[in-house]
Amino acid sequence: MRNLMIILVSLVSTVYAAAQDLEIHIDIDGGVVKACPGDALTFTATSNADGEAQYYWDFDNGDHRTTTVPSVEYSYKDGGAYMVSVTLQQDGSSVTDAIKAIIGRSPDFSGYSNDIDNSFSGICLGETFTLTMPISNRTTKYVSRNYYYENAPQSLYGTAWSEKVRFKNFGSATIGSVDDIESVKLSFFHGNTANAEIVLTSPDGKTAVLSALNQTLDGGREFIFANRKLMEYVFTPSNTPDFSNLVGSPISGEWKLEITSNDTENSCYVYGFEIELDGGILESHGWQFESVYDLRRAVWSGKGVSATSSGIADAAPKEEGTTRYSFVISDDMGCMHDTSVYVSVELASFTGAEGPTVFIGDEIQFSNRTTWAAETTWHFGDNSPLEYASDAPHAYYERGKYEVVMETKSAKGCTDVDTQYVSIIPRPLEVKEVNIFTPNGDGVNDVFTFFDEDDSFLSNGGLTQMPANIRSLKCKIYNSYGQTICKWESVTPSIFGWDGTVDNKGSRDCPPGTYFYDLVVSGKDGTTLKRSGTILLYRDK
Repeated sequence: MRNLMIILVSLVSTVYAAAQDLEIHIDIDGGVVKACPGDALTFTATSNADGEAQYYWDFDNGDHRTTTVPSVEYSYKDGGAYMVSVTLQQDGSSVTDAIKAIIGRSPDFSGYSNDIDNSFSGICLGETFTLTMPISNRTTKYVSRNYYYENAPQSLYGTAWSEKVRFKNFGSATIGSVDDIESVKLSFFHGNTANAEIVLTSPDGKTAVLSALNQTLDGGREFIFANRKLMEYVFTPSNTPDFSNLVGSPISGEWKLEITSNDTENSCYVYGFEIELDGGILESHGWQFESVYDLRRAVWSGKGVSATSSGIADAAPKEEGTTRYSFVISDDMGCMHDTSVYVSVELASFTGAEGPTVFIGDEIQFSNRTTWAAETTWHFGDNSPLEYASDAPHAYYERGKYEVVMETKSAKGCTDVDTQYVSIIPRPLEVKEVNIFTPNGDGVNDVFTFFDEDDSFLSNGGLTQMPANIRSLKCKIYNSYGQTICKWESVTPSIFGWDGTVDNKGSRDCPPGTYFYDLVVSGKDGTTLKRSGTILLYRDK
């Protein structure tokens, strides 16, 4: 933070003194203070005041200071164009002077862009992207505040209301004709406007009665503010004869509007007022400054940033998370301005098994959750073919721990991988308890089988592989005479079951009755079941 001192020395100033000719002026090179936001400024006034006096400092941003010594320290937080003024008050007399203050203003950073796809929430680790900050010179115009408004209407409670508007940038200019004041707008509500007097007072004490007692106001525009009905009245040279009283008054200084109500009830609310000056006066006394920024000395900083040239730099972050990138540029007054942007580096990631273990044959829904992914390759670790879809369901047929690797590539060719492990275990060995079936072709219980369809592998709608939890199976089905009707030496044919025909060939139906079976089945969990039972074959007559 820099420290600057501004000296206010005795010269001829605009004086509105009743009892004594006070003098105060600001003598600055070019009549302008130049500083940067955050600079510590010391304003010091030199005047001909003798004895006790008060100095009222107005920094033109809503901030004020009152001192009994002719100096004050101040620091502007924001850049812009200001009129700094000091009013010396002593023995009922006052004198005011003001200077221009140019506080370095930040450039317009809204043009920032990068070449990251906006549909992504992050980028690939190590991917290079481009930061672009175009900067143009910026013109700042001084705006003379010509209004006073409250956030909520004030109630008169049957008393007077007054507020001020202060013009600072018109030097020694005066009101040359009644047309120099285009209008005075007042926003208020009064139950009976004939009971209110409205008076405008110029900086040198001249007055114009905008509305006198017993004069009803007409032509107002009604609106609602803060749940109260308000009226806006516009006073112009054509409808306010007293504007002529203000000719010759200085423009710079305090303009006061006063309302006095004769009502004793709470029936008058005031929002505020504004003074519109002729556009020609505003134009001739307006001022502005241009901020010039040096892109040759602009710098981007952050993890993985290359050299900055004309506001452009490449960056390649090297770690996961949100990275801050800062842009710093100086203006022609040596003020440094900066802004920051944030870029998220997202590692490749996918979802898979919901728990630590999965049963053999259960389908796992693997899904790529990387927002920047343009291509995906799945390695399931079981010698199965690679998959290239973003979502890839997969099932494992043998017990074990498998390494699942998802390789994903961005549109720019950056590659990242995510690896997870899934443990596959067999289901506990189980076979159905079946003792009756009805092979009558009605589609219900037409086949005798030890297995539920849901416990078997399905492919294209048909059972094609052994049940997930069974390693081997032998079974013999025979009649009451001990004759073998059907037998299975492996799992696969047993899946399709016994259809109630001899040798399961479908050519010769077995008669209804009781049949017997002997079953030996070994599970992938290492257990073996031996079971014998009866089967009741039933046919409708």
